[in-house]
Amino acid sequence: MAENDLTKENCMEMLRATYKQLERYPKKSDFTVEEVAAVKSYFGPWPRALEACGILPDRSAEREAAKLQKRIAAKRRQTQYKLERQGRLKEQTDDKKQ
Repeated sequence: MAENDLTKENCMEMLRATYKQLERYPKKSDFTVEEVAAVKSYFGPWPRALEACGILPDRSAEREAAKLQKRIAAKRRQTQYKLERQGRLKEQTDDKKQ
């Protein structure tokens, strides 16, 4: 394909056609460097491009849920650390008073 032909829609069609032709998930090595660059510029990482074309199932909801759980766990660790630190500081000040 010529450089001008690499629109978002053409990239999607190119991925779908390759998927049908090869009867497997298309790999980056199945395309030219320019085609891979165009696909990645429109869709980001390769798996996201395959998801956008309907080749792979969309996992964005799963990724968002995992990201949320990760943030919650980090916040809990941070809160626990602060509580432990406050407890240690309180113990140190109590020891100094005695």
